[in-house]
Amino acid sequence: MPGMKKILSMIGSESQQQIMVKGKTVETIGYLLASVKTHPELFEADCKEIMESMMKMSLTMDFDNSMHKPIFIVYENVSTSLKENFAVYAQHIYPLVIKSANRTVEFTIIEEGDVSKAEALKKKNNSYAAYKLDLKIDGVKSLVLNTDHLAQKIEATNLIVQMAEDMGHSFSSYIEQTIPTVK
Repeated sequence: MPGMKKILSMIGSESQQQIMVKGKTVETIGYLLASVKTHPELFEADCKEIMESMMKMSLTMDFDNSMHKPIFIVYENVSTSLKENFAVYAQHIYPLVIKSANRTVEFTIIEEGDVSKAEALKKKNNSYAAYKLDLKIDGVKSLVLNTDHLAQKIEATNLIVQMAEDMGHSFSSYIEQTIPTVK
């Protein structure tokens, strides 16, 4: 874990490559935590520092930043280990989690021959991907969507479920905020 923390502190966020390395490092921290989640005492000493670092990063970055997804993975694994004690962190992160779960995923459906529109979206933002769909009746179309937004929305939803399962009664104060999201 010390190596991962060192990488996070050394790597900037100026280039797409740095952002990707940082994201994969955070994701790796999440998976390391997942591997020891049944033995929280193995990372208990690091837990507070990890959560404070992730919250600082997550709560100060732009809402569209792709780093939210791996940070949510870390939160899920810490929640699993801390159970009801995760409540001390939940109060800080929940507004962002709900906002992410409710986010709109931008997409468009275009004709197969109109690749220029799909390419323009992908050039504008690397987060867009195009998927061909053969609708049989209506012919081949391309679905172009922002995959970073979709991933953030999925992980936020997973995190809400994880928190509800792990925190038990401590989650009750978040139910009212959560209901409009799951309707």
